Amino acid sequence: MTSPVPADDTGSDGATAAGRDVRAKLLDAVERMAGDDYKLPRLAFSLREIAREVGIATPSIYRHFASKEDLISAAVDTGFTLLLREIDQAVQERADQEPPAVLRAQAAAYCRFLYRRRGLTRIMFATHPANWQPSEPLPDHLGQVRYRWITAVEACQKQGWRAPADVTTTADAVWAAVHGCLTLALVMRNGSEEALLSHVSAQFDLWTD
Repeated sequence: MTSPVPADDTGSDGATAAGRDVRAKLLDAVERMAGDDYKLPRLAFSLREIAREVGIATPSIYRHFASKEDLISAAVDTGFTLLLREIDQAVQERADQEPPAVLRAQAAAYCRFLYRRRGLTRIMFATHPANWQPSEPLPDHLGQVRYRWITAVEACQKQGWRAPADVTTTADAVWAAVHGCLTLALVMRNGSEEALLSHVSAQFDLWTD
């Protein structure tokens, strides 16, 4: 009697379920370790430490990532994908509201996600392509975030919001202010998520008065 052939669990990306599970655990480990204040400088943890955190042999990492830089890059991509998803969901849920309310909801979603994912936030904003120059366009993931700020601010301006500058400059200023509130909350570590969101809301009150 012929033995049944095991079901093939290979996905469309060519990875098995077990392989995807290890990959996810590696990304989770990087996020946890990046949230460690002692590991933050230059994301100073080794592949050996990451492997120990996951409970696998160091060489096993190379089945999933070519290098530590490749692993960090994957974490950055994952972080921005999740952040954009949160922003888009917040905007869609308030599609029937006035643009200023949508902009506030976007800011809240931005801060809430990054505040809760401290380690991921550090990776996302502490790294960028080695050959990128400030005079060049933003890397795609940052450009996608910026586009959402520009879109939200432009909608507010069309409704009559008197911004102090053109839409792009104003959007950059709004993004910088919101991210500044977030950074202070993460660095000082003496406030709650509710306090952060209240601080951001107060900033909007100043801009719209």
